[in-house]
Amino acid sequence: STTVVATANARAPSCPISSKRGLFLINLDSIHKAATGAAIKSMPVHIGKEIKAELRRQERGVSWLADKLHCDRTNVYDIFKREGIDTRLLERISIILNRNFFSLYCREDSIDVEDNSTDVS
Repeated sequence: STTVVATANARAPSCPISSKRGLFLINLDSIHKAATGAAIKSMPVHIGKEIKAELRRQERGVSWLADKLHCDRTNVYDIFKREGIDTRLLERISIILNRNFFSLYCREDSIDVEDNSTDVS
């Protein structure tokens, strides 16, 4: 299986995309800088803390999430400690908790879309 990890931190590899043991690291900073000439100004996301907060907000317990993920409670506590996470696992958690955690990594205000369409009428 292949895992994609997107990162925007200074410790990311200098090459925008690198692979090691089926794990692809995408350095968003390098790609953005190459495309725009400017560095990404991003807020770091600690996904484990976000998942834990959402679980509490929904007033659900660790055992409930462990049951839904078909894993042991200790694995859920491990997820809470993670700054990053496998995309497939994050997708499963997003579905279970009915929250799009991927949106935490998107900043629409930092994306400028130029409308180059022409009106043919």
